[in-house]
Amino acid sequence: MNYLRKNSIFLLLALLLATGLAGCATTKELAWPPAKPLTELIKPGESIRVETKDGKNYRFRVQEVRQDELVGRLRTIKIADIQKIDIVQSRPQRAAGAGLGGFTIFMYGIMILALIGILGI
Repeated sequence: MNYLRKNSIFLLLALLLATGLAGCATTKELAWPPAKPLTELIKPGESIRVETKDGKNYRFRVQEVRQDELVGRLRTIKIADIQKIDIVQSRPQRAAGAGLGGFTIFMYGIMILALIGILGI
């Protein structure tokens, strides 16, 4: 019976973590081709998602924006090869809300398990 109790607690903790990490970022799609130079639209340090004309998708943090390419730590993509760009915007307020929601679900789970006697509380 102890084995079942421990696994139930780990399952609830995993659900809490998954709920807390969900929905923490949004994306903003740039019109393509852009009306302004990319140096005005994308800044170093921003995370972007790029779809190239050959259908490949990349997500990386921009290190440098040049006239003809976007430079990341591990890759460089030529502007001429880009089909679509999304700027990934972090939302810490949503992360905090999701974490609180996850904690609430966790506590309801504990109460339900206590009521059905698995934890023996």
